[in-house]
Amino acid sequence: MSVPPADFLPRPRGARRPQRGPRRAGLARLVGLSLGLTVLGLFAGGRPGAEAAERKTLDQFFHGEVIALEGKRLTLRYDFKQKDQLKDFTDNVPWPITRRKDQHIRWFDEKLEVVGNSGARHIAEWKGDILVKTTVRLDNDKDIGGWLSPINGADDYATFTLREFFFHEWNGKTGGQHSIIKFGKQWREKGSSNEYIGFRYVDRRPLQKTLKVGDVQQIQFGLQKKKLVMSTPEFNLKGKDRGKRLKKFFVGFYAIKGRALFDNIEISGTLNDAWLKHVNVVVQTSKPINAEKPTELDEETIARIEAHRSGKSTKATRALVDILKDKSVARPVREAVRDALCEGLKKTVRYVQDLLYSRELEVRQDGIAIIKAHLGKDWGFNPKSSEGSRSKAIQAMNEELKKKPSLLNG
Repeated sequence: MSVPPADFLPRPRGARRPQRGPRRAGLARLVGLSLGLTVLGLFAGGRPGAEAAERKTLDQFFHGEVIALEGKRLTLRYDFKQKDQLKDFTDNVPWPITRRKDQHIRWFDEKLEVVGNSGARHIAEWKGDILVKTTVRLDNDKDIGGWLSPINGADDYATFTLREFFFHEWNGKTGGQHSIIKFGKQWREKGSSNEYIGFRYVDRRPLQKTLKVGDVQQIQFGLQKKKLVMSTPEFNLKGKDRGKRLKKFFVGFYAIKGRALFDNIEISGTLNDAWLKHVNVVVQTSKPINAEKPTELDEETIARIEAHRSGKSTKATRALVDILKDKSVARPVREAVRDALCEGLKKTVRYVQDLLYSRELEVRQDGIAIIKAHLGKDWGFNPKSSEGSRSKAIQAMNEELKKKPSLLNG
């Protein structure tokens, strides 16, 4: 209950109303004006002292590149050329697991390094359909992938895994397949330990070829029309989002009891409105997205080309190969880089083989052109052929190079 001002309280009979002096009246007016402005500001929906200028655009807030914005649907890209891009990720996984002393996420060799039992969770909250693409270099042969997890911290998360074993340790089963798995307490088995979270397969596939350290895999995963999806050049998985549906969630990448290097991450989806309000971000960019890309080589790329040709820097060679993977780079620049990679040591082929796995035809064409320039043959690899046909050609190439390592001498 509010208390009436002193001037409205009953006065003793015969008492005179006190006279308000000019200083006191002026102070009262000032206090009243201040309170009024504060109340007006609160009713207007802002914080006291908040200014519109405080709001950041998407490209001002995120350290990755905004490469597309259609309505509210955003596509962010992380090539990890700059260390600052790591700031958009935190060390986090949604499942119970013992931390390792050596686990971490960090910027390493212009990639996102995840050392288990660790995970890199993107800072944003997403909702609805989402599609995540990445290239991952394996430093283990199992339990590497991505996830979607509810923003409320519930156990109803989904994993997308290359050769999953870890979660089957909870129920004593074998595992070992490429899989999409959905978790939830409703599937928890009676008498299981507190660490065990129940789960069900959404879809799975046995291995078509053995995974090994050094392999490079392209992975795509997400949620599309209420179905969980995962694909690589070798297989496609899809199934209903079982149990409690994922509506608002985080995106993450992980490695368990191992290590993985994630690169060229693209996240396409819609940001959660409440999260946008919380971080004070507006769904727009401060500059045009499709700005003209440089068509001439910059000084850094020129230096890398010189280092590659000298044969003294494999790091420079790998950096040039990464440029060919990046279709946001202007074609004239990539053509110059391709031509430079056709020169130099023949062992360049080992780094260029990654390009043959690309989903982009142009990238595959560049890759096989470089290999043919160095070795004079392509093993029947046709960039326009089916994934199965391309895989057979790559396998034939790898087998011959393994039997005849001298082909890469010189």
